[in-house]
Amino acid sequence: MMEASAPIWVPGTYYLTISPMAHFRELGEVRARRSFSSYSELHDWSVDRRTAGDFWMLLFEFLVMGESITFEWVSGQNLYPILSIGSDQNQTAFREMFPSPTWFPEARLNFAGSLSRAKSDPTNVAFIKAQESSLKPNNITWGKLYAQVEKRTDALRSLGVLKGDRVAAVIGNTEHSISLCLATLSLGGYLVFNTSGLRRRWDSRSFVTDQTKARLCG
Repeated sequence: MMEASAPIWVPGTYYLTISPMAHFRELGEVRARRSFSSYSELHDWSVDRRTAGDFWMLLFEFLVMGESITFEWVSGQNLYPILSIGSDQNQTAFREMFPSPTWFPEARLNFAGSLSRAKSDPTNVAFIKAQESSLKPNNITWGKLYAQVEKRTDALRSLGVLKGDRVAAVIGNTEHSISLCLATLSLGGYLVFNTSGLRRRWDSRSFVTDQTKARLCG
């Protein structure tokens, strides 16, 4: 009989008592009106059809999403007010996630605007850039990132990009693609990338140009 192997990692005091996960578990215990003696019990609460709605609403509140229109939730309801699956609201639809669900259908959130709340200190690192041609990574600060985002937002606005418009771009995987993405999202648009990775059976030209408000190459 094979013996159970020792766990690769065991959480220490920080992770069990004062980490964000520990704080979320404490809030979950208040919401669920029960204690969670292990992570497995917390997970079970999050996926149980009877309580998953409470979990997702608590997570929505815990992450402080910065939504412009929040979602009204009454504890104890089933999951469907949060996860709208349409007319086929049976167990099979819930299990297979088909048709595609719509999360928090009444809430309104701009992803780029929510992300901008993290730039309280413009000297903090937003992400680290590394290129194949160089082994030296470069730190991209929030200040530099949002200076790029503001310039690209002004440029897209001057091209008439509005909410719901599609912006097509042929651009590399660099900090410029991230700032362009955030600029497009801040206007409520959709950014469509066209790269050499597209399958040959696709008509790349029509994929990029079809029904787009702006076409960019960089």
